[in-house]
Amino acid sequence: MRNQPQHYDPVLIETLVHGAQNRKLEILELPLDQLEPDLIIDQPIKSNAGALLLAKGQTLSQAMVFKLKSAVQSEVLSDQTIRVFRVTPL
Repeated sequence: MRNQPQHYDPVLIETLVHGAQNRKLEILELPLDQLEPDLIIDQPIKSNAGALLLAKGQTLSQAMVFKLKSAVQSEVLSDQTIRVFRVTPL
């Protein structure tokens, strides 16, 4: 699976390898105002003009969450639902 990153998300592969037996993986679709630090982005987030703001696989920091919310307020980014992963210990 690691040798075929075009078919399998490398972040998910690493999550499985490093302790999947002790962690729970949730796939969520959240509106931008519900994003929080430590969620993993499962799709690229692009501005209304098409510029890449966050790449798939990035883990959100508090600063990233704040910038995304600011981008919506300034209409650089449309309010939308984003697919994310939440990894939590069991």
